[in-house]
Amino acid sequence: MESASVESAMTPWPHVVVTGRSLRTAAERMERLGVRHLPVVDEGRVVGLLGAEAVRVAFEILGSERAGTLPVERVARRNPYLVEPKTRLEVALRDMADRHTDCAVVVDEGRVVGVLTATDALRMLADTLAERPLMRRIDGWPSAVRARVVAEHEIIKGLLLEAQGLARRALQGEQDAEPALRRVVREVYQALRRHMAFEGTFVFPALEAVDGFGPTRVQQYQRAHERMQRELDEVLRQEAGGGLEGLARAVLDVVPGWTEAIRHEEVSALSPELWRDDPIHVDFTG
Repeated sequence: MESASVESAMTPWPHVVVTGRSLRTAAERMERLGVRHLPVVDEGRVVGLLGAEAVRVAFEILGSERAGTLPVERVARRNPYLVEPKTRLEVALRDMADRHTDCAVVVDEGRVVGVLTATDALRMLADTLAERPLMRRIDGWPSAVRARVVAEHEIIKGLLLEAQGLARRALQGEQDAEPALRRVVREVYQALRRHMAFEGTFVFPALEAVDGFGPTRVQQYQRAHERMQRELDEVLRQEAGGGLEGLARAVLDVVPGWTEAIRHEEVSALSPELWRDDPIHVDFTG
């Protein structure tokens, strides 16, 4: 069998959490997404890995009120195992076993592009024993894909609402709003970038396959993604080099449009009937 790479077995485009976020926020996000690991990043650089077991222990020992207020970096595992997507899979799995870790963070030029977990390794083994080709996948396709997209939408909408509120406070002269706004803007950028990448790989091909108007819809969504990416880049440019007022106004300009785009996608493309695990293909040719 041809040697497989890490990217063939990893879970792609995981959500991340930025330093400074509370453990309660991270725990709620993990529960909503149904994941057991969140890479912790600081300005895009991986500084830790938050695991579900560490979260459970922190809440058990310190209590809900105290543990919930801790910043995630206080609980996350420092110096997690980082691996590149083109690394041979057997090398990465052996390193994981030697390090006694159940998760590796996959990075490409410093950016988080995936996680490789013990569960991914077991799926890979099952595929090998069944003589099926290794493939990146999301369990329960397509219903679980829809579930992940909807869960991500809820998280992103929450971040957008938070950014909007902080931007208004910043324009009113509240000094403590600036660092929080800058942090949330970076988190919005990362969350939306990963979300759009996930949709491009898993959602758009499915729409083309099961929806009679799929190709047209996909073109519309692709154009919307391109517009959102341009707006994201401008907001991040304001965060990196612009003044606080420019950043706040940029956030207030784009958030309503992004929120409406998410709402429209949920109505037009995420019908539970369309994302059944036994989709009905409809012929619109007459």
